[in-house]
Amino acid sequence: MTDVQDIMSSLPDDKIDMIAATSVLQQQAGDIRQNKPNWYSYMQSQMISQEDYACVSSLDKDKKAQAQYLQENAGQCAKTLLNMLAHVSKDQTIQYILVLIDDLLQEDRGRVQIFHDYANKKKESVWAPFLNLLNRQ
Repeated sequence: MTDVQDIMSSLPDDKIDMIAATSVLQQQAGDIRQNKPNWYSYMQSQMISQEDYACVSSLDKDKKAQAQYLQENAGQCAKTLLNMLAHVSKDQTIQYILVLIDDLLQEDRGRVQIFHDYANKKKESVWAPFLNLLNRQ
C-alpha cells in the first residue's frame, strides 16, 4: 500500500484525478459485466432477432470462443452491436453493450476496423449510434 501512496504523492494533482476517475470507471465496468442481460428474453419478446441473439450469445462466452466467433463473423458482430445500441432502450443493457464493445476493442485495437468497414458498407457514420445515445433523454 505504501508503494501506491508513494507513487500517488509523486504525481501532479491532475494525474491523480485521472487515475481516480479511471479506477471508478473500471469498477463500474466490472459491475456492469457481472449483470449479463437475458438475451433469450430479448429474443422471445422480439426486441432482437434470432441472428442478433446468436451473435451476442456467442460474444458473451469465454475470450477464446469470443475471438473465434468474432474472426469468423466480424460483419455480423458489428451489425448486431450497433443495431442493439440503436434499438434497445434499457439503460443497463445499453451499458452492457458499450462495455462489451470496449472490451472487444481493448483486447485488439485493430478490431475497430470491423466497425468502420460495416459503417462504410452501410454508407453511414460509424459514430451515429453512439451520438444518438448522447441525445437520449
